[in-house]
Amino acid sequence: MVTPRFTHYRKLLILSVFLFGSLYTFGQDVHFSQFRNAPITLNPALTGVFNGKYRVMANYRAQWNNVPVGWSTFNGVFDTQLLKAENGKGFFGLGGVLNFDEAGDSKMGTFNLALNGSYTYKLTPSHWLTAGLNLGGAQRSYETEDLRFDEQYNGDSFDPLLASGEAFSDRSVMWADFGLGLNYHFQKEASRSSLDVGLAGHHLNEPMKSFWEVDDVILKKRITWYASSELQVASKFDVIAGVTASYQDPYTEHILGLGGRIHLSKQATKELAIALGCNYRFNGEGLDVGDAVFPFMEVDFQNWR
Repeated sequence: MVTPRFTHYRKLLILSVFLFGSLYTFGQDVHFSQFRNAPITLNPALTGVFNGKYRVMANYRAQWNNVPVGWSTFNGVFDTQLLKAENGKGFFGLGGVLNFDEAGDSKMGTFNLALNGSYTYKLTPSHWLTAGLNLGGAQRSYETEDLRFDEQYNGDSFDPLLASGEAFSDRSVMWADFGLGLNYHFQKEASRSSLDVGLAGHHLNEPMKSFWEVDDVILKKRITWYASSELQVASKFDVIAGVTASYQDPYTEHILGLGGRIHLSKQATKELAIALGCNYRFNGEGLDVGDAVFPFMEVDFQNWR
């Protein structure tokens, strides 16, 4: 038989593990397995690198709800091309990034707002090189209203009127942040074939993110490289492929993806295409351990994806 007191402490132990888990997972910052759909979050040098004048993107992710340490993430971006050189040799790009995530009963959350700037130089009609800069700030915070502590157990049940016995002097911390990136873009003339290869460094200043001003609790720099390609193999069919690797000591992540897109209509103002594919994520040393397989489906209609 399990006594009520043992059940109570078991729940406290489980809650402690969940709370620790939410703290631990925030050692890494916002990043997306479907990196092709979060380009300027992947690399500031992808700011303004697209066919068009303006681009707006949003991502929402909810995961681990059955643990039950639910973790939700929102990402919104905007970027544009501006100040094109009169000789047609290049242009500037400007963009904004908003990230917000929240996890657990403590509502441990990080709010990030950043500005991206880039300059793209035209090497040849098909080859472009872009340098990008990310400048921003972040706030990390948590709440205590929904947390439960053993001092609030009166011997029979939980009593919210009892003091927790814990002191939380500071529940919010802020920091400045910056990153740099380079991207090479190939766009074959009179074809849908394209290639992007890039390298980005995030959190290069390694800001302190401790609530208690502990010097060695920092947001470590993250180095990311990637290659993403779309290859036109027929008048109505493209092959989609991508690979990325991120290193944020001691974490590593490698992703491989492959898919195809069929163009059902190429008539002006009625463009319609559907893409299907699958990605595989490795989180071990090298490419020996994988933890996720995730398919994707995309519908392109006119300028909407």
